[in-house]
Amino acid sequence: MSSRHPIINRIRDEDDLDDYDDYGTSFSPSPSPNSSYYLYQEQYSDSNFSNWMPPASPHETYEDDEESYAPIEGGKDDDSLFDFEEGGTPTERKANQQKSPVVPKPEPKPTKETTFSSKPLFHSSPQPKLSSSIPFPPGFKSLPLPSFNTSTSLPNRKNYKFPSDLARDLCKTLLTPDILSFAPELVDQFHSLISFNPGDITPFQFDTPSPDDLVKDKQKQAFSKQKEKAEPKTKPTASSGQASPLIERSQIPSIINLTQDLSLHSSPATAKKTIPKQMAPSKRKETLEKIAVQKTSGKESLNLVVIGHVDAGKSTLMGHLLYLLGQVDPKIMHKYEKESKQIGKQSFSYAWVLDEYDEERQRGITMDVGMNHFETEKKRLTLLDAPGHRDFVPNMITGTAQADVAILVISAATGEFESGFQADGQTKEHSLLAKALGVAQLIIVINKLDMVNWSEERFESIKEKMNAFLRQTGFVGAQDLFFVPCSGLSGENLVTRKDPTLSSWYTGSTLVQQIDLFKPAQRFVDKPFRVCVSDVYKSQASGLTIAGKIESGFVTTGDNLMVVPLNEVCVVKGLRVNEESVPFASAGDNVDISVANVDISALSIGQFLCDPEAPIKTATRFVATIITFSTLAYPLTLGAQVDLHYQTINEPAVISKLISLVDKSRGKGAKRNNPRCITESSQAEVEVTVIKPVCLELYSDMKQLGRFSLRESGRTVAAGVVTQLF
Repeated sequence: MSSRHPIINRIRDEDDLDDYDDYGTSFSPSPSPNSSYYLYQEQYSDSNFSNWMPPASPHETYEDDEESYAPIEGGKDDDSLFDFEEGGTPTERKANQQKSPVVPKPEPKPTKETTFSSKPLFHSSPQPKLSSSIPFPPGFKSLPLPSFNTSTSLPNRKNYKFPSDLARDLCKTLLTPDILSFAPELVDQFHSLISFNPGDITPFQFDTPSPDDLVKDKQKQAFSKQKEKAEPKTKPTASSGQASPLIERSQIPSIINLTQDLSLHSSPATAKKTIPKQMAPSKRKETLEKIAVQKTSGKESLNLVVIGHVDAGKSTLMGHLLYLLGQVDPKIMHKYEKESKQIGKQSFSYAWVLDEYDEERQRGITMDVGMNHFETEKKRLTLLDAPGHRDFVPNMITGTAQADVAILVISAATGEFESGFQADGQTKEHSLLAKALGVAQLIIVINKLDMVNWSEERFESIKEKMNAFLRQTGFVGAQDLFFVPCSGLSGENLVTRKDPTLSSWYTGSTLVQQIDLFKPAQRFVDKPFRVCVSDVYKSQASGLTIAGKIESGFVTTGDNLMVVPLNEVCVVKGLRVNEESVPFASAGDNVDISVANVDISALSIGQFLCDPEAPIKTATRFVATIITFSTLAYPLTLGAQVDLHYQTINEPAVISKLISLVDKSRGKGAKRNNPRCITESSQAEVEVTVIKPVCLELYSDMKQLGRFSLRESGRTVAAGVVTQLF
């Protein structure tokens, strides 16, 4: 039974039980230190530790341990228990020292044996640590341990490889089995105190293979299909599981250099990863022939974006056009008319064909780019309905970057054209962005002309102002600009022209006829494959799908494509163009690509799908030629923070360097290097830096992927082309 007190007095029959508790143990105060020492002497009769020490060798030098110790509580400094040595009690030894002074012994001549034995065996005096490791009786701080003589006859440490073996033999030499059984912790204390010198040890030579090596060799011979001649056994090294010889510190730098050289030449991790081809050469040739046949026999494909100021009637105009062309079911159209009438917005029924979100229908404005498809007599078009509100210009840029041609819708209602054409209006900004992003052909639709009774004067006034402005933007007059009067709500002059007032003075083409007059866009089928990711989604039918417009090249089912900047290769499982499954798709198609072998969490809008052998370049710094607009409120200076809009991405950027500025006062083409700032309506060469790597192409290599725009404080301030990548 365990006791609550450190000293347990056994109960005898003749003892009085008044001073004992219910457990049969005494609850008297703890004994004094002298009583504890007496009890300890009674239990361990032989308490003189000097009897356990071996006799000193006459050939070894003797050094006294001069470390001082603190006195024991309750004891006297002169009678300290740590001062037990040969010669009697401390008092007697002190008296003897005063009578006869000690004559120091002459030091022996250094020999090979004495030189080794004179090396310090312990880092420090072992007495305090050995004393603290023994569980002493209550009232004692330590046991009366002797002062160890570190230069006595001790085991030769050259014969030991590990410090633990030397410590074990030292314990056997210096301490008796009684002490070892009483305090086995002394072995660990010796191990921490011994100064171990690896240079004094002769390593064991492993001249024969280990048992593990023999077993592995037998297994290899048993399971090998072809008998091979056994190779000569070599000396095992540390890499084969054997203990390697100890190495001196001076040899470490040369070994590290050798290891680095070996790792550079023989490491398999340094081998370059093989890059797969997009498709086989025979498959590429066959697909190119099919694309050529499709171009000659089928309709030309175009990507058409509808832009303009907010409330100009863009969604209503194109929704009514889709309905007249048979792209909208009459039942669905009747449903839209009924629902819009219930909320008091009957005029928005055609706009709901493209505005599919509830928030767009409630607010009556387009917020995201709506996509649809329709065909005319000569063209197959992908319709992109861009938002007109200034808060959603970034979405408008995303849609315009994917377009080949555009329709600019202008309201002829009183005051609406002026509000859109002023400095803060979106008519000017959308026109500038369309030209900067590569739109070469533009139809200007003068909408809501029925609200001014089909006034020819109003039409000509708007045409004159817009023609002058668009020529300054870069469009070339009659070759790129076409003006068409119409009404999106009534449908007049969209497909047919019936109103006699309009027919009396306008004899031009309808909107559909003018769309058929668009020139075919240039397609870079022979260049490496490029698709800018505009959407990523997952469906049960097709799985992980990436949507975007093919800017160059072509793709077929089963091709290998690289996702940049992830640099991961995925496999094409299926293709859909205009919601129809197709075996291949080429430049200009808005395609949905079902892929595998890539994680959906790693994909994001703005990445590119490329040919693995010719991926698109990435950069965080590039040089560009820009043109600033009149919307620039403050001059661009070094360190100006702007927003970079490129294809479907929007990244913060900094003007890190002003390289040159075209000085119009000095003549055409004159440049001024290192300008202090760039003002509005100027052409300059600057260096742009972004935080994250952006996929870019040089304008000289691919025009469509070399254009970008810069915005600041919610306004488009500049547009440019990439001329150099870093």
